[in-house]
Amino acid sequence: MSDENTVPMATQVRSSAISSGTEVYGKVVRSALYTAAFLMPLFFLPWTTGVLEINKQLLLAVTAGIGLMAWLLGVVMSGHIRLRPTFMDTAIGGLFISTFVATLFSMATSKSVFGFSAATSASLVSVAALSILYFLVAYIADDRGVRLKNALAVGTVISLFLMLLQVVTVYVLPFAFARSRAFNLVGSVNAAGVLAAVMLPLLLKTRLSLRGVPRFSVAKIGAVLTIAILIILNWWVLWLIASVGMLALIGLDSVAGALTRGAGGRWSMSRFILPITVIVLAVFLLIVNFNVPVIKDNLPVELAPSARLSLSIAKNVLATSTLTGYGPENFYLAFDKFGAKALANSTLLNLRFFDAMSEAMNRIVQEGILGVLAVLGLLWVVVRSLLQFKSVVAGGKNTDHTVGVYASVVAAMVAFFFYPFSATLSFVFYMLLALCALLLPSRAEKSVNIEDKPAFSLASSLGFVVGLIAVLTGWYFIGATYAADAIFAKASQNPDLKKAVDGMVLATNLNPKEDQYYQALSQATLGLLNEEVTKGTRNDPDRALRIQNYIQSAVSFAQRATELAPRETNNWFNLGLVYQNLIGFVDGVERPSEEAYRKAETLRPGDPSFANRIGVMYLGRAELDRQLANAGGANAAAFRTNAATNLTRAEDEFKRAIELSSNFGLAIYNLGAVYDRQGKTSEAIRQLEKIIPANANQPGLLFELGLLYHRVNRKDDAFAALQRAVLLSPQFANARWYLALIYEERKDLNGAIEQLEKILETNSDNKTVLDKIAQLKAGRSRIPPERVIDQKPL
Repeated sequence: MSDENTVPMATQVRSSAISSGTEVYGKVVRSALYTAAFLMPLFFLPWTTGVLEINKQLLLAVTAGIGLMAWLLGVVMSGHIRLRPTFMDTAIGGLFISTFVATLFSMATSKSVFGFSAATSASLVSVAALSILYFLVAYIADDRGVRLKNALAVGTVISLFLMLLQVVTVYVLPFAFARSRAFNLVGSVNAAGVLAAVMLPLLLKTRLSLRGVPRFSVAKIGAVLTIAILIILNWWVLWLIASVGMLALIGLDSVAGALTRGAGGRWSMSRFILPITVIVLAVFLLIVNFNVPVIKDNLPVELAPSARLSLSIAKNVLATSTLTGYGPENFYLAFDKFGAKALANSTLLNLRFFDAMSEAMNRIVQEGILGVLAVLGLLWVVVRSLLQFKSVVAGGKNTDHTVGVYASVVAAMVAFFFYPFSATLSFVFYMLLALCALLLPSRAEKSVNIEDKPAFSLASSLGFVVGLIAVLTGWYFIGATYAADAIFAKASQNPDLKKAVDGMVLATNLNPKEDQYYQALSQATLGLLNEEVTKGTRNDPDRALRIQNYIQSAVSFAQRATELAPRETNNWFNLGLVYQNLIGFVDGVERPSEEAYRKAETLRPGDPSFANRIGVMYLGRAELDRQLANAGGANAAAFRTNAATNLTRAEDEFKRAIELSSNFGLAIYNLGAVYDRQGKTSEAIRQLEKIIPANANQPGLLFELGLLYHRVNRKDDAFAALQRAVLLSPQFANARWYLALIYEERKDLNGAIEQLEKILETNSDNKTVLDKIAQLKAGRSRIPPERVIDQKPL
């Protein structure tokens, strides 16, 4: 006999097994989330070109992939999907869609997909991984995110502690690159300060202590570390983020306290002492411009484009690439095009920025109108979540947890509009949004049985297959990119150029889309060419073939880089440089070199470096023509004509560079060199005199100016310039040599002997100097009738 309503034993066992299995998958998902939360502020590996960003991207991809596969397996095994959507999901979805579409139309697709070793946070891979982790937290976490918050808090505190040790030069990490105040596990020093400021409200509301040591709490340690870091850095942006976070903490705690008091809760002003202290400290230290002696002065200065320059670049991008911008991680391309000109008359004219002044501005430049909409959508959902704070507190149990999450989200939004995010900051931002989403009331939390309808079952199966394929494919390409970077990093440090080239070639085989590898390969191949020319055996029958192969390979590698990333300024500059280095080996390379430099100039208009480089190329060509003319032969006259023509071309380019940047010292100096070779010595002197005030501590420049002065018979000026040169550099042998000759010219033989004896202090066996001293001590002077400037240097 059996009851129709009784579930068969086999079915019960199977159901129990499925439930147990799905719980295992849930544990895997949560383990992946907690691992990511703890490790992201700490993770780095030493064997890649960038020890932080590319490794943190790898951690994101691995944990997100594991979490997604485990979640999909759990869905398939259980036949149920747990849904609890909130309006916060739309902002995360909007950020991902904006990134995805902008990547499709990117100016440099490979960079937008993977980023590059020093910047990965805005790449499609990173944003996809962050979005997956967000949804896993929002749909899987079952404790309102308390354990995830604790894992993130502990990882952050350890990271900040290590950063503080670095700042005070207590180096605990056993790597050469870590022995610097500038190094920390978040990114730049200011990035670590932003992390501290954003996490401060959350840390203050974290009830987590070491087992058996209740006074050793994360809140206390985190507060001390954060305040110490903020005081040391004392930057207004950090204080702004921290102060807004503290104001949010006070306001939200007040609202929560008013609600809980009605239910018998306790609330007192004493809980606001620390937040108020932080705000008071911020105002006071900024007013007095306080700096911690020794520490602050020895920290690196972080340069970033101003808000005005960032806004100008954004406006130009929206006018030219309106819908999708320049593509994720491509701010540097937009800066070259629209921002480099602003630096032309500064000492930063060669500088390149890879981020705008804030993450919000980055989004606009990199994703156009889509980025604007994504940022506005994000701002809207955060404001809307704040408006629902009362209902969240009323329906929750852990008020401190809720207040801490909300206050840190507010601080993170301020940071979003005032500082560009690193991988760690992006992760923390997404996790804070996920924790906030967990607290929000769901629109329709329910569990969907996908086995009820064949369409649901089919869709879930296809979703599992597609998800699995996506994860495995993503891992494959990320793994290949990562392995290529590690191989390239090792090859770049190899002093054996042949082995270095072999390693770089292997890196390009694993990641054939990375233009920087081809740049490096072209330069390494030029190095092999120079080695062959200087050290090669002329009797070697294969020597000519090797030289030809090196020439062809260098050009081919440089050209390949321009094909992969035609909008990358450095690729065209590198191609021009490769052609320039082949002058003397290959006829007619001046023209393609000039064309490559001019292409770079169109990509980075307003930068005088390219005109200066073209001028240097023609100046070098003129010098080679002059040497060939001096060697005599039937073509000597033609070479002299070519030399004069190339000097004129060089003069025109240096003048153009100076028009772009009136205080570009290098171009001014080079123009003086052209005038010197053209016999226009007075003009050459005028050029050098322009740059002397800003280079008064350069003995080499004073030495050259001294010789030019003597050439036009300004002997007192020459004497003074050479005296200044030896004062700045007492061991400058050639400056003392010519100064001694001037003393001899002035009949001051004792002064000449004194200068020559100074040379012997570091060149005791110099026969020329010894013979000259002997002549002078014997009273024999050769100058005059011989001229000072006709004497060869030592």
